[in-house]
Amino acid sequence: MTGHHDFMKFWDIRKTSIPIKIVEDHHSFLLKALYNPAHDELVLGSYDDGAVGLYRMLSVSSSPSGEGPDALVKLYDEHEDSVHHLCWGHSPWVFASVCYSANNLVVNIVPSVEKYRILL
Repeated sequence: MTGHHDFMKFWDIRKTSIPIKIVEDHHSFLLKALYNPAHDELVLGSYDDGAVGLYRMLSVSSSPSGEGPDALVKLYDEHEDSVHHLCWGHSPWVFASVCYSANNLVVNIVPSVEKYRILL
């Protein structure tokens, strides 16, 4: 998976000539993208406008939970500047982001509806 401009590209390392999925859901420059280590259908994206996007990417998951379209689950906008770092927490339902200029840390959780969609 790579970030480029205003979209994310997902690649199959066995066939690298073209991406298997391109996501163009956000209006701003994508800085970083990160899979959830426990549930790889959840992907975080950080943007230069201070937003963090939580995506459901069933089509590129190694073991998708349930059915449905790939989608932006939630857009978090608690930062005032570019989000330059993301990390998933010890719990697969918690993640953190750090803003570039203020260096503030924001901790968020995966919405309950999405969590239970994966677990049930």
